[in-house]
Parts: sequence; structure tokens; C-alpha cells
Amino acid sequence: MSAEDVLHPFPATSKKSGGLMKSAGSQADLARSMEFNDLPPLNIGASRENLPQFHPISPKKDIKAKSALSLNTVKKASKKFLDVWYKSWRSLAICVSFMFIFGTFWIVEVVAVELLLDVDSTTPWVVTWFACGLAGSTQAQCADLAAPYTPSLGALAAANLSVRLVGIVIFTIFAPQTTHDWRALIQKSRK
Repeated sequence: MSAEDVLHPFPATSKKSGGLMKSAGSQADLARSMEFNDLPPLNIGASRENLPQFHPISPKKDIKAKSALSLNTVKKASKKFLDVWYKSWRSLAICVSFMFIFGTFWIVEVVAVELLLDVDSTTPWVVTWFACGLAGSTQAQCADLAAPYTPSLGALAAANLSVRLVGIVIFTIFAPQTTHDWRALIQKSRK
């Protein structure tokens, strides 16, 4: 195998003829040889001396350029973060407050349901409580019999009232922006 065969492996091309030669091959061979005709020949005897030399930037200039670039990048990133935070803090505040409000509400409700889950008409404290009511006792006397087995009335009331906090939270979060928008609209309409 000669060096000419290594540099030009396809028979349809020849350095001697200066380009394509007619061959008995198909049109696909002709197209393939045209693609490789534009490639530069391989430089088999290349050495390090023949490679292009790169000169790095001086260390002082490089450090100053990198620090200026990184400082600028940090400023841009912090500005983007603050823009996103400013645009979405209301959404985040509503999500967190709703999770807290509804989380406490449902925890209390689930605990209350679990306490009363296995209760039916044959449960001993229910039979005693019902007999107390039929005997003509007062509500306070009968309530004392059932109190250890039922959920706390204060906890249930607090859980149900906590849901009303949703409106207060929404008002607290959106009222400042709404009043600002209304003032701007009124001032704009006066002009």
C-alpha cells in the first residue's frame, strides 16, 4: 500500500489527474468520492514544531477579566433571582399559609374522626350517655360522661375558625398591591 493510497483511499479520485476520474462505479461511488475530494490530505509526518503556537493571556489580565466576568455574572444572576422573588412572593406566601391553615384543620379533623371511628350504638360509653339523657339528667351531667371519649370542642372550634384565616391571609397579602393599583388608577383618571 503506497502513501498515495492512504491519502486518497477512493479509486474515483486521483491526485495525478487533479480531480475526479470516470470510473465504472455507480453514481453513489461518484457522490461519495466528491464528498472526500474537498478534505485536505493527511499530514502523516507532522511534528510539534509544525503545529500552531498559542500564546496565553498574561496572568494579571486573565485574573482581572475573569473576576470582572464573574462579578458581572453574579450581579445578573442576583438581579434575576430578585425579579423572580418579587414577582412570586405573593404566590409563595399564599401556598405556605394555605398549607399551614388547611394542614392544621385536617389534622384536627382526622384525629376527631379517628376517635369516633369505632363508635356505634352498642359502645358502652354511648349506652351510658344515652341512658343518662333518657333518665332526665341535665346536659352538663351527661356531657361529663361522654367527654373523655369525644374530641375536644375547643380544638374543633379552633380548626373550623382557622379556615376563616384564608380570607384574612388573602387580604393581607394582596391588599397593599390592590390599594396601590387603585390609587394609580384614580390618579390616572383625574389627569
